Amino acid sequence: RNFVSRQLLTAQGWDEAKRIIAQKHAAGHNYQLLDFAHRRISNFEVAHDKVSEKVIDEAFFHANQYQTLEVPDQITGNSSLHRLARAQQLPLPSS
Repeated sequence: RNFVSRQLLTAQGWDEAKRIIAQKHAAGHNYQLLDFAHRRISNFEVAHDKVSEKVIDEAFFHANQYQTLEVPDQITGNSSLHRLARAQQLPLPSS
C-alpha cells in the first residue's frame, strides 16, 4: 500500500488515480480520493484484486473494516464495531 500511495502522488488526474488504486494489492487498504476542482470525493476499499468505490455525497465514516467491499471471512474487531456504532449515533454534520 505504501508503493501505491507514493504512486498516487504522481497521478495527473482522477481517472489515473483510480487506475493506480485499482492495481492488485498484497493487503487490504482504504483510500479517500478528493478532487477539489470538480468538488468530488470517493472512498475506495481494496483487497488483493478487488476494488469498491463509494461516491461520498453525505457523511461517511470508515473504521478498519470493509463496509462496501465483499471480502469473505472478514474479521471485525470490537474496536471497529464500537466506533462504527458510535458514529451512527452522532448527528449528521450541518455544514
